[in-house]
Amino acid sequence: MKSSIVSGNDNDAGAFLRGVFVCCGSVTDPNKEYHLELVLPLSERTEPLHRFITEHGMAIKRTQRGKTTVLYAKESELIEDFLTYIGAGNHALEIMRVKVEKDFRNRVNRSVNCDNANLDKTVAASEKVRRDIALIIEKAGLKSLKPELRETARLRLDNPESSLSELCAMFDPPISRSGLNHRLKKLSQIAEKHKL
Repeated sequence: MKSSIVSGNDNDAGAFLRGVFVCCGSVTDPNKEYHLELVLPLSERTEPLHRFITEHGMAIKRTQRGKTTVLYAKESELIEDFLTYIGAGNHALEIMRVKVEKDFRNRVNRSVNCDNANLDKTVAASEKVRRDIALIIEKAGLKSLKPELRETARLRLDNPESSLSELCAMFDPPISRSGLNHRLKKLSQIAEKHKL
């Protein structure tokens, strides 16, 4: 195949590649994977076709599969460009739509997983502090604590599912997260002494 067979005109080149695709091309369902390929039974046609496609701005790859040569693309953008170039714009738009949906689903899943992990950490930390407070109550009673630690222990016991930020707002006046963390560490240290 010589480039001179097809004029330099993009319309003619697109029509030519459309014919090649109809004869030996396929695109995988984008919901499963991104994959376009042209399977060429005669390998001597591969190099000129590969060069022709590359000259028209599409960096398609090449591999051998038995006695056939395959030109392929796995990047969604490249597949979209190829389909648009050969006049299959609706199929290119479908790939874009699927890609946007996948990206959205992935973001939602990551966000949910992150929220769940944070919630698990919050619950685990709250449970540990509540066990520490229960030990202090058992061994020495809440009256053994300084007033600010007593208030912290009471709020944590009364609000086991509250986040640290929510607990901070319950103090009168509200305290900072670092202030609350400092108090919770103090309670843990006191509980450790009672474990000895």
